[in-house]
Amino acid sequence: MDKYKFGNFIYERRKKLNLTQDELGRKLGVTNKAVSKWETGETLPDIVILESLAKILECSIDELLTQQPYESNVEKKQKKNFKISFIVNVISFFLLMISLIFIIFFSIKNQNDINDNDLTLYNFKKYLNYEKLYKFETKSENEFELISSLEVDENYEPLSDIKVNAEITVHLSYLDSNGDINYFSFLEKEIEYTIPQDSRQTFGKLSLKPSFNLDFKGLLSLSVEYQLTEVYGFFKEIKQ
Repeated sequence: MDKYKFGNFIYERRKKLNLTQDELGRKLGVTNKAVSKWETGETLPDIVILESLAKILECSIDELLTQQPYESNVEKKQKKNFKISFIVNVISFFLLMISLIFIIFFSIKNQNDINDNDLTLYNFKKYLNYEKLYKFETKSENEFELISSLEVDENYEPLSDIKVNAEITVHLSYLDSNGDINYFSFLEKEIEYTIPQDSRQTFGKLSLKPSFNLDFKGLLSLSVEYQLTEVYGFFKEIKQ
């Protein structure tokens, strides 16, 4: 046991209870000098008076010997539960604040008339009319040229040039030299269109060069499929 800590504990408890050294000594049947020596750490009280000393100082013997406030298991558990509850509440508060910030941010963003390239490709499709075929020409026996266009929907106004990357699949049926009907599909990747802001429309030429001879004599039908892969630009909805 640390005599100095023990003595300081007696001193602080005595002062808290407004007792003089003489009053404490008389209650224990010792002199005030004995009490003074305890408090300065020169000596320790006799073990037989520890219980009486603890009672006068209004503390337990454990508190007197350890100089620490006594905590029951229930009190310790309550303190532990309080700490856990406090930490959980703090974390919940911060998560709630982060959620509110995200909700406010996206609400403001959705209310904005201008939609930029953060929009998904699915959303961009409503701004563009992209399945228009303007011209199909036979350049040679086994080479063809397709002219198609992309234009901004009439309900939207472009606020910048619109850049579009797409994959195009061409399906055609044709007659060969024997008069038989044949079918052919052609996929072209990485087609790039740029729609100038002031024109709202762009034309694109696509050369089709099959790797084998089609024996092409006449076109019967043709369809074009666009698969948008990337779109960059700004649109504003025209309010009616």
